[in-house]
Amino acid sequence: MQHDANQKTGRIGQIQVTLAFTKIGWGEPKEIPQDIGDDLFTFARDQNGEDLGFPVIMQVKSSQDKYSEASTDTATPGWWYYESDTRHFDHWVRFGIPCLLVLHDIPSEVTYWAHVSGDAIVSTGKGRKIFVPKQQKVDVDNLDALIDVSASQRVNELEGSVWHGHKVKTPPSALLRTALIAPRVIAPNPNRRSDDVCFEEAVAMLLRGRRQELGRLADKDIIPRLDRMHAERDWGWRFAGALDALLSKEDASSFGALDSSARHTFERVACRVVRACAAYQKQDFTTATSALKIPDDAEAVDASWMHGQLAHLHLEREENEQATAHAVQALDKLSFRYGDPTAAAIRGGCTATLFALTPFDQEDIAGLLQAQDNAVAWWRALQLSQELRTDLKTRFDHWTEAAPVTAWSPSSPGPLLSLARWNAALAGDWGGWRDCSRLLALQFLTTDPDERTAETAIHLLRITGHKKEIGRASRRIWRGGPVTPLKKVVTELTQQSWTRRAEGANLQLYSEAGDLLTAEDAAAAVAQTIALVEQLGENRAFAGSWAKRWPEVGRALRRLLMAAPSESHEQVARFVVARLPDENELAAEELVATATQLNISELRPDLRDGLFEVACVRSDNIRLEVLEVLALHHVPAAERIRQMADSGDANAALSALVTDQAGADDWDALATSAQGQVQHALEKAARRSYGFGGRDSLRDLVLASMHTGNTEHWTTIVEAISAGTMSLDHIQDTVWFLAHRFEELPDFVQDRIRHLSPDLRAAPTFSGSTDTKCLRFALEVVSGNLNTEAQVIARYQELRQQGHGKDLCHALALWRNDRAVALLIALGVDASAAVRATACYALVSRFVRDPDNVSLIAAAVSTAVENDQGCLLPLRVGFALAEHPDVQLLSAVRDRLEDHPSAWVRAVVADPRGDGTTDETGGKLDGNN
Repeated sequence: MQHDANQKTGRIGQIQVTLAFTKIGWGEPKEIPQDIGDDLFTFARDQNGEDLGFPVIMQVKSSQDKYSEASTDTATPGWWYYESDTRHFDHWVRFGIPCLLVLHDIPSEVTYWAHVSGDAIVSTGKGRKIFVPKQQKVDVDNLDALIDVSASQRVNELEGSVWHGHKVKTPPSALLRTALIAPRVIAPNPNRRSDDVCFEEAVAMLLRGRRQELGRLADKDIIPRLDRMHAERDWGWRFAGALDALLSKEDASSFGALDSSARHTFERVACRVVRACAAYQKQDFTTATSALKIPDDAEAVDASWMHGQLAHLHLEREENEQATAHAVQALDKLSFRYGDPTAAAIRGGCTATLFALTPFDQEDIAGLLQAQDNAVAWWRALQLSQELRTDLKTRFDHWTEAAPVTAWSPSSPGPLLSLARWNAALAGDWGGWRDCSRLLALQFLTTDPDERTAETAIHLLRITGHKKEIGRASRRIWRGGPVTPLKKVVTELTQQSWTRRAEGANLQLYSEAGDLLTAEDAAAAVAQTIALVEQLGENRAFAGSWAKRWPEVGRALRRLLMAAPSESHEQVARFVVARLPDENELAAEELVATATQLNISELRPDLRDGLFEVACVRSDNIRLEVLEVLALHHVPAAERIRQMADSGDANAALSALVTDQAGADDWDALATSAQGQVQHALEKAARRSYGFGGRDSLRDLVLASMHTGNTEHWTTIVEAISAGTMSLDHIQDTVWFLAHRFEELPDFVQDRIRHLSPDLRAAPTFSGSTDTKCLRFALEVVSGNLNTEAQVIARYQELRQQGHGKDLCHALALWRNDRAVALLIALGVDASAAVRATACYALVSRFVRDPDNVSLIAAAVSTAVENDQGCLLPLRVGFALAEHPDVQLLSAVRDRLEDHPSAWVRAVVADPRGDGTTDETGGKLDGNN
């Protein structure tokens, strides 16, 4: 009987509600035949009865007594309508047509209404409620307000959302997901007065960089204090507190407990995605994968969210079938999910994953670009633009005060760039996450970072696979220091498994900083690097891109061998012996270059014999290169080179020079060969035709002429540097050599240099440079063309203002004047590590020929080495000390270098020929490299 009474009440209510809407001129409401959770359907009309074409659905609740008296417990009289969960509210908000909750009082025949929108729905914990004001009656006085509701979803849903946000159109179950993926549309506008902020809005505000504003709201008791949210009874505020801890302290420890205590499935999903993203960023794939257990009752977009995250994790682990399956499932579930910005963002991430897994000739670039062209990506780009403006303003402010630009701590809530990075991760846009990580690392490094910040930057570049950037960054840090963060990151590499994405960047780190490792760690790194080729082959393919491993592996091994123990040298020697006979030329060149770093003298005899045997197997130029490596410590190799040279092999004759077997005939042969090549190069240069790579024939001709004294050869040399048609790349090493050896040159060559030095010119190099100013300066100083102190100082100041530094140091080293020492000491504290290092190299070089200033030079070099935190300056000083081993006043400097963090520096001091750069025909001449 009670059921019949309820039906009767409902039927009467629907009839009277239909009459109420008909009275205000709207289309007669019709009952919806299917049971979809809604009762009536109508079309709005304006005051003149014109049909607006705006449909509206209604959920009608009628009563004989509930709505007779409005509650006065609230500021506005009215009624609260409750639901025990979010299901009905989700449906009404998501329906796509404006929905009215209609409360009808049967006795008075008065109908009240409320627009069911996201911002009107209030959480009760597990359930939700909405308030229906008493003054909102279905009558002509409220017609305009009702028309506004009917038109609310006919405008572009995202236009104008900067003020009201998208919360009004977001179902309760999607509110948290939207706050994490599209915080721009959930966070209240900063210019709006916020007297009531829900936890989802607080989450969005955190991801928008508005933490201070949340603090002010807490001071007004509008929300809980951030530092106390973790202890709140309400689950939502505990979640907001956990997110704050994650963003500010990288602490994700609370999300496991929040997952267990979640009231709804969508809350559990959010916890799991956040945990997985945090774990992945620490490269903890096990935790990330286990966190993403998809609940059976997860809503379609939530399930897609988790599938998309799983697809990315499997892609990173090269589990391509699983990655494809999860991405496809996600996209299937997202079909027809229009109007939800989070669905569009997730779709973009999944499409990118599938694109990376698709063969090159089958890629759908149009589909990828369309999927990634979504509102969440636009807003993130806007966020990045805002961060760029803020960063540039900060740099300008510091510049005006002549103050260094210091990096903010990576543990702070941070600039928008860091938050944009988190937003990209949560949205499943891992390509965007990698790009934001790269930008964040570059921002860190181009400020004045502390060691922790520098370490964070290197780590970000490494795990995101930005090989070029990490190479340049680690090189700069290695040169100028401090090297502690670089050493820490490189050391960690030896103890970790690598993702394929990070492999190239990891090898780049080894090639730039492997000498910072301990012998034990270097041994592990050598084994790790060799295993890449032996187990995975010479090509690396990942996510649609590929690379040759040999150049990366070769460079890494050469640097690692500087720090590695003798066992690793033997391991590499065995590797070379095993691979060299059958490898292609690219691989063979890398193997030979790696062999040059072996401690040949300390290898077991059988390994030296093995290298000799595999060299003889080769019929190309690789054979001679390996014999060169062996010759100084292996008699059969030296004899084979001699035999080949005596039989007329010009390249073997050159190798004989390198291996200290040179006789007069060898120097004559080198001179004849080099002269022909230089003359040919001059003829080509006259036609603006230039070669690239290969040996420096002009340098070879100079070296040979120093031994032969042949006038014809010297004449060719002078013609080459005075022609003005040779490239700067071709002549600059020779000019520096001539400047440093000026007093050893034949008199007629000295005269020609005095004559040509003021007008020395060169053709553009491959980099486009034709700047010979420092070369001219050096020649004019050493030849006496600048014969007064005032002239030299004036030219120095001119070149210094133009940004020349390193080459000026070389030129000043040639000036026999006490002022040169003072200028070099000043350059020894230059901002550039390369300039500082070259200045100290020049000071040590002057030490032996400047007895009046030895104490001053010793003090300056000692102070520079003591204060320097990098490796380049100590290395250059080590080279200089190796050239002048009898300088006693610098013994303290030598002792300090013997304990340097870089094995390369220590090796140069202990064995000056160990790296090959002091060999007469190797490297750039006189330390100018």
